[in-house]
Amino acid sequence: MEYVPLGDLGKLVLDNGSIREPHVKTMANQLIDALGYLHEKRITHRDVKPDNILIRSLNPLVVKLTDFGL
Repeated sequence: MEYVPLGDLGKLVLDNGSIREPHVKTMANQLIDALGYLHEKRITHRDVKPDNILIRSLNPLVVKLTDFGL
């Protein structure tokens, strides 16, 4: 797995408080795209939570969905 230096969404929220709506919209779009891709491949994640959403960068905001329970 690649190194993601900014940590996970849970830590980001704990350290910085709530996230502004434009960032949440961007994040939601990326996660919906990721889950749509998984659905097309007939893969179920079953554990989407802040600790499993990694922050790759903040400007631009890029998130990655992790922990598929392998």
